[in-house]
Formats: sequence, structure tokens, C-alpha cells
Amino acid sequence: MPFQQLLIWPGVILLIIILIFRFRKVLKLNLIRLAYGQYSYPYHSTFKKYFVKSPFQYCFRDDFVAHILYVLSKKEEVPCFKSRKDISFENTAYFTKYKDLLKERGNPDCFNSFFFDHLGFEIKALGYQSNIAGSKATIVFYFMNDSFFLGEYIFKNPKTDIKADMVFHFLGNKEMEADNFYIENTKNRIIHFHNTGFTVDIKYLNREDQVIIDNLNEYYNFITGKKLVVEP
Repeated sequence: MPFQQLLIWPGVILLIIILIFRFRKVLKLNLIRLAYGQYSYPYHSTFKKYFVKSPFQYCFRDDFVAHILYVLSKKEEVPCFKSRKDISFENTAYFTKYKDLLKERGNPDCFNSFFFDHLGFEIKALGYQSNIAGSKATIVFYFMNDSFFLGEYIFKNPKTDIKADMVFHFLGNKEMEADNFYIENTKNRIIHFHNTGFTVDIKYLNREDQVIIDNLNEYYNFITGKKLVVEP
């Protein structure tokens, strides 16, 4: 081998090492994306670690359990109404797998992820912009360990009477003055409607998988230091 080539190879190796070091974050992110997908907690958390901000718009910014607390634990002071109608969300079967929804809906417009290592579960929330009953809304699908268990509509500036449409569908011609209430059926499914004055949030929770509900309760107990009281 000519002497000149012997001098070139160390230089090439050194250049490769420099490039790997310089672009190590991008390389690691690409490897994580290949292994888990970009809409995953490993990719999401690693990106935030390197670049501080999330690579995606958030569907909501508060703590996960605080965000779903009212539908997780029925409050005695909030009125609750029974319905014979089936409670489903966006014609999507509960416990649909995460990857199946991604294939059906495509890349989301917003994304949140949480991982609770000490309890052994991960939460992902995928949100899509849509038009519901004549008003713009964000439709959010929640997954625990890749199983769909909770859906949410978030209306920021509804142009139509969302409450009237929903009450008519589930309760018929019932007069409804409350802006914070529950609707539940005999299948252990519940809706929480809340008009905060800033947004209209409607959450559809399936409580049929006891493992999922126990995980949520355990996390609440962990962060608050007190047991979650679930009203009958």
C-alpha cells in the first residue's frame, strides 16, 4: 500500500469519528425512531432531553391524571344521568391497538406521552383536528400500553350548541342546565361533560378493563399520597 494511502486512512477514520460525535443526537434519535416510531415515549422524551422542547404540539399541558381526574373519579356534587345508549367514541372500538389507529388515522396533529416506570405503564395521547357537529374540535385518543381506553373532544370556540346535541342523543328531550355533568350506561362506560368557560371538554372513559383502572388509581395514590375515592 502506498505511503500516501496510509496517511489518508487515519484522516478518514478521524473525520468519521468527528461526524459521529457531532451528529450523535440525531443518529440516536433516528435509531429510536426506527425501533419505536416517532410517536412513542422513548422518541418523545429523548428529543425533549436534547432540545428542551417537544417535537410535537401538545394536546394538553397539565398533568395527565389531573387532566382526567373528573372522569376517573365521579364527584358527588356533579350530577350524573343514566342512558340506555351505547357509549362509544368516534366509531373506534375500545382496546383498539395503538398502531392500528395510527394506520387508520395517519400522523396526529398533537401528541402527549407519559411513562410511569414504577407502575409499569405508558400513556400516549394522539390528537386530530376535525369538525364535530359544526364546530372545530381536537379529537384525542388515549392509550395505556398501546390499548385505547379513553377518548376526548376539546372545543376551544364552539360555534354550535354541543351540549344540546349530546344531551339529545343520550338523554332525549331532557332539559339540561348544568355545564358540568356525567352520563353513564350499564356497560361501565362514562362521559364527563365540562364547559369551563374557555373550552368544552367531553371525555369518554371505558372502565371495563380493571387493570387499566387500577393502574390509573395507583398513579393517583402515588402522586397525591392519598387513596382515590371513586363514587358509586
